[in-house]
Amino acid sequence: MNNPNLPQSLLLLTALSLSPLSAQTVIFTEDFSGDDLTELNESTPDTTNGPAWVSSSNFKTDGSFGGSAGSATLAFSPIDGLIYQLDASVSVSGVNSNWLALGYVSGQSTNTGNNNRFVTGNVTLGRAWMLIRGDNSIHLNAAHTETTVDPVTWAGTLANADGGDLDLRIILDTRDGTDAWKTTWFAKRPTDADYTEVRNETILLNQEINAIGFAVGNTDVFGAIKSLSLTSNAQPISSAPKIIALARNLEGDIV
Repeated sequence: MNNPNLPQSLLLLTALSLSPLSAQTVIFTEDFSGDDLTELNESTPDTTNGPAWVSSSNFKTDGSFGGSAGSATLAFSPIDGLIYQLDASVSVSGVNSNWLALGYVSGQSTNTGNNNRFVTGNVTLGRAWMLIRGDNSIHLNAAHTETTVDPVTWAGTLANADGGDLDLRIILDTRDGTDAWKTTWFAKRPTDADYTEVRNETILLNQEINAIGFAVGNTDVFGAIKSLSLTSNAQPISSAPKIIALARNLEGDIV
């Protein structure tokens, strides 16, 4: 109900401030429905805001990977005020603790080799990422912030999961603004009802993120990426809804 003592401009401002944020926004989806011969590089995701894949030759459009270290990334830059959710379903096998990684990263490359796998001194650098090993006989699955500065072994029984089918999730929360971005890491088997928090919420050491995607750790890991998605919770907190139309009653008041 309108307050007749308030001017119309103030009524409008109050209505805007109480408007709900927009619904969940889908930024990327990819179901990897291609083939095992076509390289993923320069292909377009099923849903995209523009960027195509930038990938080394060992990633194919059916999601298969292996044979060399390398990365596959999509250009993406987070902004303050949102919660981002990065999800992937993967299948991994291998030996000698080699791994597949998912994460928010800095840098993109089409080259194969050890300079493109999210670790210190590389072209593609992990900022909030997690790795899955095909063989846990030497090292366990781990979650990282900046490159390999602070590896944390996954919490729970999935820490020593020898690859196989896994669902991965990394939440990036930028609502507290610059220098206070936070990340939480999750994983589960496809048959599990719920995700396990494998590393708790951590402030990022380095917010230089301009892509999301995958990296292969070395030559002795193989498998397939079954799906990828990146979503955000809403429009930025600082953004006011656009006015489409104003409704007035018979007296001319905004309602």
